[in-house]
Amino acid sequence: MGLIEGDRRQLKGANWIGAASKESLLLYMLHLNLIFGLLLAQPVLAITGLDWNTQGWLMTLFLTALVIGANVAVALWWQRVRADAAHMKQLQHVAVSILAIWFLVGGWWTFRYYLRSPELAREPYVFLNAARVRKQLPPTADGLTRDANEYFREAERRHVKLSDEAKVKLREQIERRGN
Repeated sequence: MGLIEGDRRQLKGANWIGAASKESLLLYMLHLNLIFGLLLAQPVLAITGLDWNTQGWLMTLFLTALVIGANVAVALWWQRVRADAAHMKQLQHVAVSILAIWFLVGGWWTFRYYLRSPELAREPYVFLNAARVRKQLPPTADGLTRDANEYFREAERRHVKLSDEAKVKLREQIERRGN
C-alpha cells in the first residue's frame, strides 16, 4: 500500500488509501456485514441458490474486488460526512438502528431456515437436534449431519446450486465430523 500511495500522490482526486486507513474500523465492520450479513445470509442464498464454494476463482475474485470497491467508496463518503458533525451523528443513529433490526431479523431468518433444514447447518445450534427429530432424522452430538447424502438431498430440495468442487469439499467436511 505504501508503494501505491507513493504513486498515488502524483494523481489528483480523493486519497482512497488515506480514507481506507483512517476509516479501517468502519471498513472492517462493513465488509463483515456485507459478506456474512448480506451475501451469505440465508434469505439471499435461498433467493440466488448459491452457497459457499460454488463460484470458482474468477467469480470469487470479482466479488472480492466488488466488496473492496464498495468499502473504499464508503470510506471516501464517510470522510466527507465527518466534516459535518451533526450530520455524522444523525447517520450513526440511523445506521445503528438499521444494524440492530437486521441483526434481529437476520437471526430469525437463520433460525427459521435451519429449523426447516437442519441438514444444511454447518455450525452447531442448540435447536438443531430438535429440528432433526421433528424431521424424523437421527439426532447427533452437535446437531450437525453426519451423512453427506442427507445434506445433498436437502440442498437439492431447497434448490441450492452446488458445483462438483463444492460437493467434494462438503462431503469431506461432513465425513470429518465422524459419528
